[in-house]
Amino acid sequence: MDQLLHSVILWIIYIVFQSITGYFLVKRNVQQWIVWGFPLLSVILAHILFIKAAPAIRMVGLIVPLLHAMKIVVANIHPQGRLPWHRWIGYYFFTVNMNPATFTSSTPKYLDFKIFIGAILHLSLGIGIIVYLRYFTTTIIVSTSLLSFWLYSIGALVSLSLVLHFGLLPLNTFLLKSQGIADYPVFKQPFKSKSIAEFWGKRWNLAFSEMTATAMFKPLIRKVGARGAAFLSFMVSGLLHEIAISLSVMKGFGLPLLYFAIHGFLMQVEKRLFKKRKPGTWWVVASLVFPLPILFHPHFVNEVVWWLIRWEG
Repeated sequence: MDQLLHSVILWIIYIVFQSITGYFLVKRNVQQWIVWGFPLLSVILAHILFIKAAPAIRMVGLIVPLLHAMKIVVANIHPQGRLPWHRWIGYYFFTVNMNPATFTSSTPKYLDFKIFIGAILHLSLGIGIIVYLRYFTTTIIVSTSLLSFWLYSIGALVSLSLVLHFGLLPLNTFLLKSQGIADYPVFKQPFKSKSIAEFWGKRWNLAFSEMTATAMFKPLIRKVGARGAAFLSFMVSGLLHEIAISLSVMKGFGLPLLYFAIHGFLMQVEKRLFKKRKPGTWWVVASLVFPLPILFHPHFVNEVVWWLIRWEG
């Protein structure tokens, strides 16, 4: 425990150091390759600090400084990325939103109770599913039925997503809007998507799509064209998920990258086959669910997802 505490203290110090250093580098609008050093350094440091920690703790240790580092990468190339220091603190520490324009000016303070009520409902549902899985599925992890294991594991993934993506993050948006910050939900009814492009680009994790669009797609499009830039953006997304998923458990390397390669390919197929028509929800759900065990491979599901569900403290 003492070693973990020391690691957490050093981790927090680094995140603050990264924020200060990133602020001054972005202010100077340094060359982009310089700020790309932050994601690399954050992963190396977090990997060393939490090498002996439980995989779920390693996952958090890797993800948090990495996403903060990507904010620096985005801000440095974004036309509105050179924020005053007090707005930089808000952008860096208090939102998952990757768009620095959110913090460029104040808006009227607004209590968006639609966001608040939706967040509370999703949070309650997620907690309810977790309670059920925790106390009424005691043998599922060692079940001999592969189908049963994955059905319950998908339920576990959904419950954690309801708590974080559709519960806690919208509550944070509600609080920011109440303080006059033009924040917005980054998950916008994703399963209303009628195409893979709509799902990834307009509905699922807009913070991530904004990050890839600003830091990867737009710079790459001049060099390899729109299709090449889109596919390479999926590959970089796959690498980031490798860090969050496979590096957390030190197993299953290459599978999350394969998942995003499949989706990059399917999006090209979608454009060729359906052209301007949207294929429909069935296409999106099938494309997401059937290869899902490739993204969330059994090592991650057992050592992180079920660990979180059954966490004893």
